[in-house]
Amino acid sequence: GVPARERNWWMVLKPDEVDICDDDPGHGIDATVSGSLRDLVTIWRGDRSWTDALRTEHVQIMAPAPLRRLIPVWFGPSKFAAVPRKEADLVA
Repeated sequence: GVPARERNWWMVLKPDEVDICDDDPGHGIDATVSGSLRDLVTIWRGDRSWTDALRTEHVQIMAPAPLRRLIPVWFGPSKFAAVPRKEADLVA
């Protein structure tokens, strides 16, 4: 449900910084994560685990095995995911 121009983002990871780019920054691509914005947000919010999202194929990671294992560590739930929320606030 995201316009084509806004569907792809690039995350550039360096030892001391992370940059999110709307346009291809021109670096080689080591890993690709595919999924809907909604599914990625449910992981970030802590409503769904990476394990569940990958098992159900709502999210896919295309990368060598060492990177596939690290992406869920790098892109884990927000520190606010542990804050209790009202049932109405949870994403189904």
